Amino acid sequence: MLNRVLWIALAIIGLAIPIAADPTFFGPSGLIVIPTAESLEYQQFNLSYDFRGTSTAQQGYYKFNMGMFKNVELGIIGGATPTEGVFINMKYFLISDASRYPMSFAVGLQNLASKSDTGLYLVMSKKFQGGLSAHLGFNTFISDQIDPTLMGGIEYIVNDHMSFLADFSGKQKTYTLNGGLRFAIYPDLSMRVNILDVGKDTANGGSYYSVGLSYNRFM
Repeated sequence: MLNRVLWIALAIIGLAIPIAADPTFFGPSGLIVIPTAESLEYQQFNLSYDFRGTSTAQQGYYKFNMGMFKNVELGIIGGATPTEGVFINMKYFLISDASRYPMSFAVGLQNLASKSDTGLYLVMSKKFQGGLSAHLGFNTFISDQIDPTLMGGIEYIVNDHMSFLADFSGKQKTYTLNGGLRFAIYPDLSMRVNILDVGKDTANGGSYYSVGLSYNRFM
């Protein structure tokens, strides 16, 4: 199933057009699972649906993000995941300077109203010449105890149509590594294919994949 999805993704790259900001696996705009210090512009929104699965189970869920104010992104995530209901995400970002490759910073909240997965994060992002960007930050889950973890990732933009992504994140001292491909297929429509928890052995559930579509535009 995964091989078939990857072949379909590669087959339609030739029809792609410039990529736009996409949500992460957990909602806010960013890489695969981690948010970045980049955000939707004012009155820009994206609506997305993701399908994820393993060899034994599949789930679908939806996300909506919008640039509500200058430098502020608000969003929701719901569906089969999270099982507790609809959660709210919020991000505030700023750019450190006006150079060609500026460093930006963001602070945000994820999964507001969750009993165990509400998170507060701080992340910085830096673009480099040649299409590479790097991201590094901290995420703290707020439940019965504070659980601070490191997160980071990179994105390599191959051209105006396609990029490769990799990131890592942790929870309760357990870290996961993820890899993905993102590209555009129609105006305002982009697709992403990810493999999450790369390297996890089958005895502990194994890696799983996600395939998603995102519709991006201005109001």
